[in-house]
Amino acid sequence: VFLMRHAESIENDRIRRAKSGISQVSKLRVPSLSDVHAALLLTVTGSDPPLSEVGKKMIPFAEKWVQENDFVNKEKIQLIAHSPLKRAQDTCNGVFRSDSIKKVQLEDLRELTVSEHALSSSSFEQRVKNFISWLSSIEEETILVVGHGKFFKYMLSSKTQIPNLSITKCKFNVQTFEFNDVIEIFVPTPLPNIERPLSTESTNTID
Repeated sequence: VFLMRHAESIENDRIRRAKSGISQVSKLRVPSLSDVHAALLLTVTGSDPPLSEVGKKMIPFAEKWVQENDFVNKEKIQLIAHSPLKRAQDTCNGVFRSDSIKKVQLEDLRELTVSEHALSSSSFEQRVKNFISWLSSIEEETILVVGHGKFFKYMLSSKTQIPNLSITKCKFNVQTFEFNDVIEIFVPTPLPNIERPLSTESTNTID
């Protein structure tokens, strides 16, 4: 099973900026106006935020890596499953637009919501269980899943989230429902011709 987290969303960008502002305040420094503005915008981001401008610009580089390495054919990927959320759909269709491989949209791949995080995560946990059950039932032996950071983190019982637009390879045991031999095989690096709006401090995104 190959796992690809969606490209950076506007929520990822705002969280990064908000964390930067909080870091500056903790150091008794004045945060930048852009960081303060981003923190305020988090309250109106919505449940299905689109890709950020940086996220959109990074997709062609991931697509290039996939094509140059003949990734789909070499790994014998038979199916691509993706979340119904726009940032995952756009990532999937952007990176794999040149491939004729079958794609399916799965409602259970939806990310953890704010209300689930704040009140009860039982419905989120059930979605993960449903997806794992689906994974154990399909005929395809090798698939790629385009989804979300918190979803993959919980599913893999990991301490950290995989980076935006990265691809992680793992083995899934259909008897035990366990994921083993987890390894990142592609992690996009910042490129000099993609400029990110200035912020006071760079931090990792968490969504």
